[in-house]
Amino acid sequence: MKKKTGFVAIVCMMLLAAQGCGFEEQMEIFSDGSSQVTVHTYSTEEEENELVKEAGYPGVSFSAMMTISGFTYEGEETINDKVHHKYTYTQKMSAEDTNSQFVVKNGDKAVMNYAGLDSLTEIEEAGGKLDSCDFNRASIKFPKNIVKSNVEVDADTIKMDLNSKFSQDRIYVTFKEGVAEKKDLTVAGVSNNKYYKKNVTVKAKSNGVITRFRVNNNPQEKDSYTATSDGVYKVNIQLASGVTKTVKFTVDKTKPTTNIKAKTYKKSVKITFKDKGSGMKTATLNKKKIKSGKTVRKAGAYTLVLKDKAGNSKTIKFKITK
Repeated sequence: MKKKTGFVAIVCMMLLAAQGCGFEEQMEIFSDGSSQVTVHTYSTEEEENELVKEAGYPGVSFSAMMTISGFTYEGEETINDKVHHKYTYTQKMSAEDTNSQFVVKNGDKAVMNYAGLDSLTEIEEAGGKLDSCDFNRASIKFPKNIVKSNVEVDADTIKMDLNSKFSQDRIYVTFKEGVAEKKDLTVAGVSNNKYYKKNVTVKAKSNGVITRFRVNNNPQEKDSYTATSDGVYKVNIQLASGVTKTVKFTVDKTKPTTNIKAKTYKKSVKITFKDKGSGMKTATLNKKKIKSGKTVRKAGAYTLVLKDKAGNSKTIKFKITK
């Protein structure tokens, strides 16, 4: 889970990226909402020597490196006919920190992003391969029995083999009958195919279980997302019950552009304009509609007003003298 920091996270990342190691993480949630995370690592002496060499710490043994990072040596275990050294790290988390590991956790359900299971994203970015480990497992024990889940369940505990493929964005458990079957889903903050000229936040809410919340196909850590940059956004949401909803919207905080300057021209001018974000809505010259490419030859004072579909407006006053 995500609470490991500093050297501990580095050690876990190194081990996961190694060949043939083993890794197991167990989270136990207590009735008061707090939890304890226990990390077990398994590595052969050959792997440890190679890791120390790659880490660039000459003269420092692997066991010393593990001790510095808070791990305790637990002895030897034979796995797949190879002798492994077992190290254990234990960390307690408050109820607040425990809740932060989940998208949502209450009396009805608990939902966690699959990528939130430890250092998955970090390992991939570092070039490590999870399937290079002999095994890579995770489990979460809850203070009450589980009714339904999309991973293996043993009474009050879910178990996951992180070397195997998992097709969904989120792992979930429910503690009451019928929660995963609920189909209500509301999406607030934006409307489909609308344009916005400021930051907007889209929020999803359901009494069921939201197993997917993607923005432009990128899984999100929460059931809300704030769009701050200009662009087209496609939000896809899915429930465990199978209900899906897609909302598409555009953020455009940029005013239309034009070749016309606020100055005096001494010859005819050809007016061009465009809007790359939401597109042009209207363009008027002295309150009369015009199209891009219009040529103005007559001397006089002019006011050009450009508006895009998001509501951004630009006004330019210029003159032509001959």
